Amino acid sequence: ISSTWEAYGDSITIGQGVNANQMWTYIVNKALGRTVVNRAVAGYNAQDTVKIMYNNRTTDCSTMIFIGTNDIRKTTVSSGTAYNLWQRAFHGSFGSLECVIMYAAIPIANKVNARNATMTGTWVDAGAYTTVAKASSIAGSTISTEVTGRFVCISCSAMNGTAVSTNYGEKANFDITNMVIDGDGTVGTYSDSGRQFAHFQVSGVITSTYSQRMLIYDTQVSGPHTVTITTAANLYGDQFFVDWFGAWDSTSMNLNNVLVIGVPGWQFRVDQGNSGTALYQDDDRRLTWNSCVRDVCRRLRTQFSVPAYFVDVPSYTPGQLQTDGLHPNFMGQNYVAQRVLSVLQNGEYNYLV
Repeated sequence: ISSTWEAYGDSITIGQGVNANQMWTYIVNKALGRTVVNRAVAGYNAQDTVKIMYNNRTTDCSTMIFIGTNDIRKTTVSSGTAYNLWQRAFHGSFGSLECVIMYAAIPIANKVNARNATMTGTWVDAGAYTTVAKASSIAGSTISTEVTGRFVCISCSAMNGTAVSTNYGEKANFDITNMVIDGDGTVGTYSDSGRQFAHFQVSGVITSTYSQRMLIYDTQVSGPHTVTITTAANLYGDQFFVDWFGAWDSTSMNLNNVLVIGVPGWQFRVDQGNSGTALYQDDDRRLTWNSCVRDVCRRLRTQFSVPAYFVDVPSYTPGQLQTDGLHPNFMGQNYVAQRVLSVLQNGEYNYLV
């Protein structure tokens, strides 16, 4: 872990309900003799975390991400119409989480901001971000840059045009007419057309309006690569976003370590629907979420040499570690810290409970 590291998350990571010296980040710091920059925001989910990281990360350092509680608890939008946002979260949240992991892991020198790329056609700055991303709704617009390494990645997304303000179940085209790496068009067309984009509600406010996608390609050759993307036609003025490009080698030792902490085992609270009836039990979603996050970390680590590690936080005595079915008390915060320290010392666990 670097001398200074960053923490991203929600109300658990900001220490809601406990003193500053009882927070899991403080306990980890004290044990390791490090300094933490805490960028967590109460109520945030994986898509919100993308914005926080893209707008604020300016140095290379280790990162710990403790997110997911607000992702698994989404069931309605502000209109009061229920959508199956839990299934849609698998499209929105996990793509966004993967982009967060990759942005944290890849050194700044290995990334190219889309605003610094070469563009033709019509592109505008993405309003959600202050430092990265360009967007285009015009077919045939191109964006191109050079990156160096064996593995090449692109963070990108799409937003529905005409229906975005009224239709929370909208679909947006996510088409690239052509993506070319080093003049090789076999990378071909990437299409996610018609995919449902998750919209999440926190206290009646829609906090996320679109979700990122992480595209990763193994070129099999370490060295400079030119990446060119051409946008496709769309029906409703949908915007295609390119956030940043990156590249790295399988033997590279300068990638930043990333730990992703699973949703804790004490989160068993039953949420209520608009009619006051119970909608679901958190635990089934928690286990599914954690299993998927673990698989994302392992895939990035084993297939692409990205140092991403999953931290499981099971609990056999949940009543002792929290007071509201959601936020850990000082014992719960310490439990999270000990799980983090154990993974740092012993590596990722192979079980999930």
